[in-house]
Amino acid sequence: MFSKKIVKNLSNASWIRAMFEQGEKLRKIHGEENVFDFTLGNPDPEPPLKVKETLIELVSGNKKGLHRYMNNAGFIDVREKIAHQINKEIEAQLTSKNIIMTCGAAGGLNVILKALLNPLEEVIIFAPYFVEYNFYIDNHGGKSVVVNTDANTFQPDLDLFKKNINKNTKAIILNSPNNPTGVVYKEEILIGMSNVIKEAEKEY
Repeated sequence: MFSKKIVKNLSNASWIRAMFEQGEKLRKIHGEENVFDFTLGNPDPEPPLKVKETLIELVSGNKKGLHRYMNNAGFIDVREKIAHQINKEIEAQLTSKNIIMTCGAAGGLNVILKALLNPLEEVIIFAPYFVEYNFYIDNHGGKSVVVNTDANTFQPDLDLFKKNINKNTKAIILNSPNNPTGVVYKEEILIGMSNVIKEAEKEY
């Protein structure tokens, strides 16, 4: 018999996945060219030929140790290249030690929330938000606190944000460009949010 929590989660299974499955059914009925998929964010273009060739080369090659377990944070050479690219783009001082590879954003968020959350500690998310955040937070005993954004611009309201921070707040999920709105949070909003967080850190 499954746990009550799993049964509840299955009954509230991913809306996005359900929409994707519905889209697949509709494509078979109406034709692929008549149904537009805005669910999973699947890329339209196929990977470049060089990517495919490199994958074939790696799989069929004789490089020793390629298919063994790696460091928990991912291959060091890959992390070094990513750190180098970020440093070029934003003039940071990152090294491979600052980079952790995960199986997508969902995997990364679950790892982070598991590391941070104690039971019933709160995570602030800004609406509209990616609906799976609720599951990720609940997976690790946390509580979602939804803070609405401006109805016209979808920019966070700093006063409302401040009102929702309390002694139980453990994390804030900041998603910019936002999913699903596509909105990029303004620089002054991000600076304001940083100031609110610093004040809350002093208080709590």
